[in-house]
Amino acid sequence: MSVFTTLEFAEVEAWLKGYTIGHLTKLEGIASGIENTNYFVTTSHGEYVLTVFEKLTANELPWYLELMAHLAGRGIPCPNPVGRLDNGYLG
Repeated sequence: MSVFTTLEFAEVEAWLKGYTIGHLTKLEGIASGIENTNYFVTTSHGEYVLTVFEKLTANELPWYLELMAHLAGRGIPCPNPVGRLDNGYLG
């Protein structure tokens, strides 16, 4: 299984308070992957994928997240990061 970082339901539920995507109803680790930990996150507003970046640092991530948001905002099929209540992406 490719869940390198184990997250607890209550931990993700508390973390989601920084977003406007509803409350957590289901959390499921995704078995495939080679570098990052990914979870299927189901909330009262929909289904999402939560990625825990295992190798990139917090200083490196904003560039990637902004690029994904830029590309997705222009119709290019790629992950579209969900913005936080503080208008950032990294949480």
